[in-house]
Order: sequence, then structure tokens, then C-alpha cells
Amino acid sequence: MVGEISFKGKTKLLADDVIKLKSSTEEQPKTGIKVMANKYDYYEKASMFRFTQDLISSNARLSSLTTNLAEIPDFDRDKFTYSIQVSAMETEITLFPVPEDEYSVITIDDEVVNVETGIVVPLKNMSEISSRTRIVIDVLAEDGITTERYTLNVEKQGGFLQGAVITENSLGIHHATIKVYRSDQNIDWKNLNSTDLDEYELVAQGETYDDGIFQLVLPTGKYDILIDKLGYLDYIIKGVEITQRNTYSIGNKNIVAGDIIKDGVIKATDQSEFFKVYGKELGEDGYNPACDFVEDEIVKATDQSIFFKNYGKQKTIEVIN
Repeated sequence: MVGEISFKGKTKLLADDVIKLKSSTEEQPKTGIKVMANKYDYYEKASMFRFTQDLISSNARLSSLTTNLAEIPDFDRDKFTYSIQVSAMETEITLFPVPEDEYSVITIDDEVVNVETGIVVPLKNMSEISSRTRIVIDVLAEDGITTERYTLNVEKQGGFLQGAVITENSLGIHHATIKVYRSDQNIDWKNLNSTDLDEYELVAQGETYDDGIFQLVLPTGKYDILIDKLGYLDYIIKGVEITQRNTYSIGNKNIVAGDIIKDGVIKATDQSEFFKVYGKELGEDGYNPACDFVEDEIVKATDQSIFFKNYGKQKTIEVIN
């Protein structure tokens, strides 16, 4: 049997689809199904069904909050402030806030959050003064009135490595590459060169500015630092310890030109490579920038003078106690 029912609501908060027919386990209220055959014959059972109305929700709570970088400990819908720690090298974090009520709207910095994909939030650059990014998560309930605000403080863990590198560049432009490896990898620096490190994890890498100065942000920990440059001996500093929001300076480091084949010592094999390209200019077949120590785009007498001045020298391994 197909019947028809109609009703009229008075509340302004009643949405179009919120009146539902639900199974009832209660005898009250006395609403149910009544089937009339005529004025006298009918079937009625008050406990079979009852009518309920679901008002628009005022629930503005989160059911969960997760990130792609760190676990948020002991999340509770009624706790509104949290703190997590991430690596100093992280530049952004993805948040996945989930509301208790599916019709709630979540915003971060006025951007609506897609619950399925989350939202990417940039993290502030770390400094010696501050390492914290404060992320405010606003939840607006379905009623368009009720709001709750959750705050997540993201603390970067790390410090700074800085220094300056001096090369043989005739114009005073001192470019070199700074590579950082974890000390607990126990790299055999005596027998390995910068060309032999593919199997080891590179934590960070940076280039010096024209004046040779550099600064890197690193997670807290102990590191081995490699100063690397084409045609130069490696310069290694072992056991540099980075602590929270502090700066470790390696000072000024002069690196030695002449290790053309990068085997850790300037010797006859490098000399042979040097004279193969002597007189060659940039753009000519055979020109090798590893032999152009003064970096004026031609391999000539000044480069030769530098090579023989450094002949026999070996890479430097400096150990920090």
C-alpha cells in the first residue's frame, strides 16, 4: 500500500530534507502508522514508527586532525591547542582536519579545506629568534553561526651552519658546493672522495655566494661537512654538532686547486690532464674547466703556477672534538 503524508513546520531552522520517518523503540510520543479502511475499521500501531526532526547542526568540532610530517598526540575534540616538532628543513606541511559533522566548513587562512585531500600550509623560515609556525583552523557549523578554533603550533628543530670558502678565482668570486652528511654514517673520508659518495645519504647541499659565504639550515644532530669544487682537493670537517636555533661557524676555509681527477692528492696524473688542455679556451674542443683554476675561461700560465705551487698536497680532513 502506498500512502501520502504531509506536515507543516514552524521553525526557521528546518531544512527541506530533515523530516525523516525512523523506526521507533518507544511507546511515546503516540505517533505511528494508522491505516483507515473506513470510519470504523483501521489498523494502528503507535510503536512501529515515530516522526523526528533533525535541526540544522550546531556542531563545530573536529573528529580528528593529522599531518603528513608528525603525529598529533592525544587529539581530543574538546582540546583546542596542539604542538608538534618537525625538521628544520621542512618548508611546508599538509593538514588533514576532519569535522564531526560532515556539513561543517573548515578554513585555514580563509581557504576552505578539502577534507579528502587536506591542505598544504607553508612553514615560516627558521631564524635564531623564532622557529614556530602558528596554524589556525576555524570550523563553522552547518547552522552558519557556531564556530570553534583549533590551533596547531609547528616547531622546527634545527640550527644553522655558516662559513666562507676562499678559492683561486682571479676576480675574487669564490663559488663552491657545501654538502652535509650525517656523522653516524661513518664515512671513510680518508679512502673515499667526493666522487664516491652515492651510497650515502646527503642531508643538505648548498652553494656559496660570490663572496664565498654560505649558510644552511640543518636539523639538530652531528654532521660531516664536505666542501667540494671541480678541480680542487676535498675539504672535510667531521663532527659538526648543530643545536636548536644556534649557529655553528666553520670560519674561513681556503681550498686547494689542482686535484683534477678528484682522487684526493695532486700528482702526476693531474699534471698529465692539465697539459692536455693547456692553452684551451672556453668553447674550444677539449677545454676543461677543472684546469681553469683562476676561472678566466682559458687554461694558461697562471693556472700552471697554481698547479705546481700545490703539487703533492692532499685533501684536508678536520675533526671536531
